[in-house]
This record gives sequence, structure tokens and C-alpha cells, in this order.
Amino acid sequence: MLQVTFVGTGPFQRLPEVLAGPGVRITVVGGRRNPLRRSQFVDEFVELDDGADGIAGALLARPDVIESLRGWIVFGDDTTMFRLATSDLPMSEKLRILPVRKAAGLTMLGSKVGLELVLREAGVAGPRTAIAGTRDEVAGAVGQLADVPRLLVKGAEGAAGERVRWWRNDADQIPDAWFPIVVQEFVSGPTVSVEALFRNGELVGWLYSRMTSDIVGGGPSTARCYLSPPSRDFVDDLGLVAKTAGLHGFANCSMVWSPAEGRHRLFEVDVRPNAWAQFGPALGVDWARQMTDMMPGCAEPRIAPDERVAVHLYPRELIDVLEHGRWSGLRPWLLALPGTWGTRNARDRGVNAVDRADLWGAARHAAFLGALIGASRTRQALLPARRRRQPPQVATSRTGA
Repeated sequence: MLQVTFVGTGPFQRLPEVLAGPGVRITVVGGRRNPLRRSQFVDEFVELDDGADGIAGALLARPDVIESLRGWIVFGDDTTMFRLATSDLPMSEKLRILPVRKAAGLTMLGSKVGLELVLREAGVAGPRTAIAGTRDEVAGAVGQLADVPRLLVKGAEGAAGERVRWWRNDADQIPDAWFPIVVQEFVSGPTVSVEALFRNGELVGWLYSRMTSDIVGGGPSTARCYLSPPSRDFVDDLGLVAKTAGLHGFANCSMVWSPAEGRHRLFEVDVRPNAWAQFGPALGVDWARQMTDMMPGCAEPRIAPDERVAVHLYPRELIDVLEHGRWSGLRPWLLALPGTWGTRNARDRGVNAVDRADLWGAARHAAFLGALIGASRTRQALLPARRRRQPPQVATSRTGA
């Protein structure tokens, strides 16, 4: 029996319907508003009060629930993992419930600084990086990379592009909440995403894609193109990280493909699934099988070298269209292009209801803004043209000498 336990909320809400099947038992631990509360694919729902202190606080207040967590334990957010990793729980319990099996791996949960330390220990050459624990250390960190033309500053915590900015020689402008930070080389080239599954420190499955569209203003991707990688060097890099940290679970990884170097440069490993992991089976990677097989090997997507597979994410792309007016994102859905309705996972009635509510909320917001803008323009058109005010005439008098 394959036991999978999802903890909290996050973009993993489509995974239960993807993993469900004979011999699979799914448990969800979360709050009352968890999207999976009414899922027909969930065998057991354990309700916690995740109010003011979040799901991590609720768990730490309920050692009986922590003790009951079994099987593959999948967390939905970095903050919960970070709090548990830095809590007073016994080390043995941390390594049992968190997606790492070695103490060295705890530092990388929800922390870019911790990830950099793991990459160094694993011998993985990502972008050149220096660490600054405080504002006073920023100058020294930047000095270590003095020969690098463009640098990025990244806060230790934060996801989906949060707490990332260009270095502009302005250490005093970095928010206090970002520290500690990493100062990192900017590597030119397309950004690549790899959704991965690790098992007891080994890579056992992956997907490879490039982002084709993201949320306006920077943020999570809304459309991707899956393809065959130009090099499999990243498989070795991820294997080294997995061995060093004892990775055990889903991860979403980011790297840059550097055409100049002919290699990938790994810079992000978040040990939790993102919304794109749900497309594994559709692309030939059966996550459940890789979790249960005695000798799983490493599953790769079934994509030919010259093939490109477009996938659009529902409802994220449509919500982005409504909230930001990027109407080009509507076209693939209106035309029912490959990668839209036919690729969408839509068997979970509970998650479907949440998606509809989110989409309807975005539509009402867009309609309200449209009506407001329309009313404003109409008012301006109906107002009589105002006469231009002439500057006041100033009377002057000349007096004779």
C-alpha cells in the first residue's frame, strides 16, 4: 500500500487525483478551508486549526498529529518546512517527516542560503554566489564577485520571484527582512524548470520545460513548453544534491541553460511540488509507480528530440488574463489548442469548485474595473469643455522721474 500524506495547502492540489489508484491511500492534514477537504480522492482528512500560527504552529501544538504522519509526506509551502526544520522537534523526527533524510538537507528547506551551502558541499557548480548574513557583510560579498558584470540579490526566503532584485550598489536599500541574502552571478540564457521526484537520496523521475509565459509583473509561470533537454548534465547535478541532502520527495528545480558553456547552471531546488508536477503521467512519468517500485530507475518524459509539447495552466493563465488584461493568453483556450482543455486535470470535484470560485472572482473583479473605467470615460466625454483660463492681467503704472 502506497501511503501519501499531504500537509497544508499549496499548488499540489491536483496531485491526489494524479496519484490515486488501486493500492494508494491519500491523507490530507490541513485547515477547514483546504481545497482538498471535499476531494473524492482523499481517503482521510485530518483537520487542524491553521489560523494565526499557520499549519506549522498547528502541527507543533499537536504532537499526536505529527506522530501519525506516515508514508510519503508532501508539504505545500516552504514556510511550514522551515519552521519544522528549525523547531525543537527531535532530529530523528525531523528527518522522518521532512523531505530530507540527512541533517545537512535541513538547511536548504525554505532557504536560498542553505541551498547554496548544500550545493557547495555537493560540488555542484551553479552561478557564482556569495553569502551576506548582515548588511555590514554585503560589501564583502559583492567584492568576492567583483569581476562579474551583473549580479542579483536574493533574500534567503521567498518564492516565485519574491525578494529578488538587481544589485545596484545600494546595500542600504535592501530590506531588513531579506537578510541573510545571497549575491549571485546573473547567467545569460533561457531559464529551465525541472519537476523532480527523489527517493532516499536518488533521483527517480523528472520533467523538463521552459517557461513561455508568466504572470504579468513577474511571478509563477502560466504556460510552458516541454522538450527534450540539450544536455543531461543536470541529472548528475541533481543526483549529487540528492545524495548530499538525502532528498526524499517532490522538488521543483530551476536552472539556466548557458549556450556559451553548453551546460546547465542549477540555482534553485525547492523541495516541494509545484502546480506543474500534475502533468507527469500525461508526459510519461508515472510518479506513483516511481514511489512504489522496488527498482524504479529514473523515469524520463516521452518527448522526441525535435518535439515541443505546449501546456497551459488552468485556471492560473485565465485568471492572469482577467486581472491584467493580457488577452493574448485567452486565445489558446478559445481555440482549444493542444495543451489547454484536453490536457487539464479536472476529475477532482472539490478542487474544480475552488478553481471555478477563483476564476469567477477574477471575472467579477475585471468586470468591476471595466465598468469603473467605462463610467469614468463616459463622464469625461459628457462634461462641457472648460474654457481655458487666461492669466490675470496685472495693471501697471508708470511714474515720471
